[in-house]
Amino acid sequence: MLLCKIEKTRQKLRQAIDSGKTFTDGDVIELSQQLDEYLVEIQKKKLIKKAMTEISDNLV
Repeated sequence: MLLCKIEKTRQKLRQAIDSGKTFTDGDVIELSQQLDEYLVEIQKKKLIKKAMTEISDNLV
């Protein structure tokens, strides 16, 4: 689900740039910020998963 959101937002960002909008355009900034939020969220999930695996390994 999160990966789909990332891909859809990335595509919208690419389309905005391809249509001639600049990096300072409000729509582009908004899409970029949304993409950043999704990427941070997925990084956090990966870190949590890694930490849980390490804790589990240490319990054995």
